[in-house]
Amino acid sequence: MPTSRKTQKQPSKIWYNPIDLTPELAERLVNGLAKNHRHRLELLVRKGGRASMVALLGITQDDDLRILSYFQGALSRKIRRLVGDREKRLHLIGWDYASTEWDAEHTKIVNGDCYISDQTVVALSKALGVKIDNDVPPNDLRRRDW
Repeated sequence: MPTSRKTQKQPSKIWYNPIDLTPELAERLVNGLAKNHRHRLELLVRKGGRASMVALLGITQDDDLRILSYFQGALSRKIRRLVGDREKRLHLIGWDYASTEWDAEHTKIVNGDCYISDQTVVALSKALGVKIDNDVPPNDLRRRDW
């Protein structure tokens, strides 16, 4: 029997928004983290929660986008283990689709912004011992395409 539109499940925003880390969860996340992953998180924190793909890749002088996919996947898997997310919906880092820059043929991404939530910036800054740049304004709306 078909259901009415009102009774159909609405899509959850959990798919769109990165998780907000608590200070305790941030401490557990950075414990034992690989050096290159730690440096990328430090960059995100210093920049107020938003950094370009090129800047994140530049930390290890890489140019392959798959490096960032692995980085994001590794952190998401660790968070999911820490909080017991069996549905595999939680993620730490979001991608700002509106900031995506393509090559001339529109076949390869050349740059774009990754972001984390403001609460996560504060929690990670304490866990990593990193100061947030003073010239970075707070950014409540992380995705520019909403």
